[in-house]
Amino acid sequence: MSLKFNRSDIFILIASIILVISFVIGSNYLTGLTNKGDLKVDINISGRIAYTYSLNEDRIITLKKDDHPSLLGDMEIEIRDNKVRVSKEQSPLNYCSKQGFVDKVARPIICLPNEVIVIIRGEISFDWVMPS
Repeated sequence: MSLKFNRSDIFILIASIILVISFVIGSNYLTGLTNKGDLKVDINISGRIAYTYSLNEDRIITLKKDDHPSLLGDMEIEIRDNKVRVSKEQSPLNYCSKQGFVDKVARPIICLPNEVIVIIRGEISFDWVMPS
């Protein structure tokens, strides 16, 4: 049994090869996303934005269990050097605090047991670098 290709088969094959080559070449030039402009930190508790802070001002935010019933205990969120992290929390495996600092837009810290999401909001830009 022989294989027969018609025009549409050849077109799809060539388009697929071009797409894969473009992706490979493009991923070699892309160094990553960088933050741009005035960035904010949103603290979502139980699905709603509870607090918003500037990423440019160092501070420690304490969320009290008395004020937010979904928390398993008091929680501390630290903003330092244009980065944010959960520094103290009560949860079974402490994944939120183990994640460490986050400094990229739209890369969240998700603390599911406490129903808390910490996310940096702002503009991003792509940096392209030509290899030497």
